[in-house]
Amino acid sequence: MISVERSFFEKFPRLAEGRARSLSQPVVELLRKVACEDRINRTLAELAPQSGFDFIERALERFQVAYRIANTDRDNIPAEGRLVIVANHPLGALDALALLHLIGSVRRDVRILANDILAQFSQISSLLLPVAVFGGGATRMREAYRALEKEQALIVFPAGEVSRLGPLGVRFLITGDDASGSVALFELTVPAAQRLAAPAHSHDQYEETVYGIEGVLTWTVDGKPIAVGPGQALCIPRGAIHRFDNHGSEDVKALCAITPAAIGPQYFRESAAVINAAADGPPDRVKMAEIMRRHGLTPAP
Repeated sequence: MISVERSFFEKFPRLAEGRARSLSQPVVELLRKVACEDRINRTLAELAPQSGFDFIERALERFQVAYRIANTDRDNIPAEGRLVIVANHPLGALDALALLHLIGSVRRDVRILANDILAQFSQISSLLLPVAVFGGGATRMREAYRALEKEQALIVFPAGEVSRLGPLGVRFLITGDDASGSVALFELTVPAAQRLAAPAHSHDQYEETVYGIEGVLTWTVDGKPIAVGPGQALCIPRGAIHRFDNHGSEDVKALCAITPAAIGPQYFRESAAVINAAADGPPDRVKMAEIMRRHGLTPAP
């Protein structure tokens, strides 16, 4: 059986205890819904006797999942020899199972680098190479190299896109497209002594909830400074003017949940272009304001 909750708190243990756990529980529940945890677990129980490609076949039938390919597409899959297949990363598992099914129709020596959720599918453990999507997977990556040395086929789903806004990093874990617009979730990294380069701003279309993972980030919300450290959370309501600063000597990592998912990676791509063009100086405020308004943010006066 899969457990989104277990995976989440294993990756972010500082959110797993006490008040931090209760504050982060709404995000966990959203992730469970996005990943269709209950539905998948019911199906896993029904198909428990099956394994490997037999399980994949039955699971796709059970979920009424089908795919279409051109007549010549299967001919493009080498029947032997080392092969790396790079595909758009799946949020859940059904699209990964469909791709395994396709490659398996040509060759049975296929393995897939599996995220934490897919790795919990014990019925297909023989086809998986688990990898830690939040880092720390060097040992498991060596297993991927060994698979290629054995002339096997390897399916890779790249990690989420990282936008670099000067020294800051934003990595989306879930976009609105993944969650039918209900939530967007991204990881924010802020090096020591750095701050938000974009103007302070507010947003009227969504709330932003921040969960501290590492380091302490000071958010100024409607003029009030609020320090958010590991295991702490802050909800920024609609209309509140805010910004953040890392006043400490330790790099900060935080999770940011946007509900509903009114902005996505495109906003950060466009902002990064303006911020990075300014090098170490302040970004063009007029251009930043135009980008913000187009994506539903209101720059502070």
